[in-house]
Amino acid sequence: MEIRNGLVLCLWLVILPSFIGSIWCHFATMTGNIKKLLFCWVSGFLTVMAASQLILVPLTLRRYSFTSYRMWAAAVYLLLIILAAFLLWRRRRVGRSLFERGTAEGQVQKWNVWQILFFCGAVLLIVAQAFVAAYFEHIDDDDSRFVVLQNLAVDYDSMYKQHPVTGDMVYWNMGELRKDMLSPWAMFLALISRLSGIAPAVLSHKYLPFFLILLCYAVYALLALYFWPKDREKVGMFLIFVGALNLFGYFSTHTTQAVFLLRIWQGKAFVGAMLIPAMSYLLLEVMRREKEKLWYALAAVCSTAAALASGTGITLLPLLVAAFGGAEWIHTRRIKRAALIWVTALPSVGYLLCYLFFWKLVKIYY
Repeated sequence: MEIRNGLVLCLWLVILPSFIGSIWCHFATMTGNIKKLLFCWVSGFLTVMAASQLILVPLTLRRYSFTSYRMWAAAVYLLLIILAAFLLWRRRRVGRSLFERGTAEGQVQKWNVWQILFFCGAVLLIVAQAFVAAYFEHIDDDDSRFVVLQNLAVDYDSMYKQHPVTGDMVYWNMGELRKDMLSPWAMFLALISRLSGIAPAVLSHKYLPFFLILLCYAVYALLALYFWPKDREKVGMFLIFVGALNLFGYFSTHTTQAVFLLRIWQGKAFVGAMLIPAMSYLLLEVMRREKEKLWYALAAVCSTAAALASGTGITLLPLLVAAFGGAEWIHTRRIKRAALIWVTALPSVGYLLCYLFFWKLVKIYY
């Protein structure tokens, strides 16, 4: 059963997102097979999340069933898979491969002893953290809401129609459910639970931490490769340093480390550990690759994905984008470049306005 669950989740959380992420990799200009693999996984997962956000918010506001979400998600994901397969087929037809032998990265230098040691140390530390977080289960008090909402969706085909504590019928003005309707992270996890056949509580506590922690380190590796594209030794040292911070950085409840290894399955934790670093990486690429509009689009996708995860993503991502746009304006003295960067925050800003003017939104929508 353990092996079966692991393989099924590898399919839904790694292989499927990576295949969809090959769409972005097809148009991106980058070298190095390792970097391409990491980029495919990260960009594909962001795309899957963003697609779910665009589907879920209208459905939850109209109080549709969980089955409706599953049907729409299946259709959208199938279209993305078909598009990815078509692009890969077209590359193969012209004699090009997404992952090629003898890339520029492979010709820079051979692996030396120190590079192998730092690389192996980083891998062991990352896998150990993911394993410990998954094996030594931690139950958080917020599970009384997050996991129960997933159970209600899977068992009763209901999305935010019942109070997670009392079971009473609820409407849009009940506590934090208004925020949950605009950031329906629990329904996204419920979809994974239904597809994998793993109970929501078991999925969240035992299996998701392993995959989500590895995904976070994939983003950290992309950041390291951005700063040191040809220095494997520094990339390994950076990952070891970040791993040490995550192990010993729990000196306050307001740090990312307070939630990274304890409750990464919660949306706000995922925003801090993965989505904010991912947006930082994408904006760095935007500032470096002025003419490649792909990175602007992917940053907007990340902004949408952050809105799915938590209200924290809705509020913090626009602030991050505003800071990067301001820095670009000061550096280049070109307001147009800064404005293009600021535009990537529009999805999060849009959902923030929906939250602030929620009742007007409901009146218009109905």
